[in-house]
Amino acid sequence: GPQRLDQMMQRVADLIDGKRAGTIVNEQTPTPWESLNAVLGGGVKPGEVCVVAGRPGSGKTVVGAQMLFEAGMYGTAVMFSAEMTYDVVVQRMVSCETGIPYAKIADPKSLDDQQYDLAMSYMDQLSALPVYIDDLTGITTSQIMSRTQRLQREGTVSLVIFDYLELAGDTTVDRKNQEAWVS
Repeated sequence: GPQRLDQMMQRVADLIDGKRAGTIVNEQTPTPWESLNAVLGGGVKPGEVCVVAGRPGSGKTVVGAQMLFEAGMYGTAVMFSAEMTYDVVVQRMVSCETGIPYAKIADPKSLDDQQYDLAMSYMDQLSALPVYIDDLTGITTSQIMSRTQRLQREGTVSLVIFDYLELAGDTTVDRKNQEAWVS
């Protein structure tokens, strides 16, 4: 409910003092990009909803995957992908991070030995992270909440990404209410 400004100011002042003194740890999950972290005050904050928007094929899924694997270095991270299978998400991530064209990752017969070794090495590094990808088509926001809560019981979930909100299976909820429910 409503809170008095003086109560909020004291809480914020205590938070600032605690962070300066090192008695309160920053809870932000950094992104892979320092310039974005600077704008966000250190990274994505717990409970914060960030929207990545762009035209089709502009790389939104790759941005989400990069954030996913970066967040996996700080805790459990999960991506719900209603558009792409987990295989495709990982292949796109490997392509982006290694510089190997996606077409070669998708058709591994075209990889030379050096590219193959690089891709396998990168995938070994990724596999050590506590990262989950759920590619259930038509997943509802209720299912996302339930599955995230299940992961939260195992440990801190540092980031949840939902790729393609429009493809969520919530047929009785309009888009504005759907976005509010996810947040």
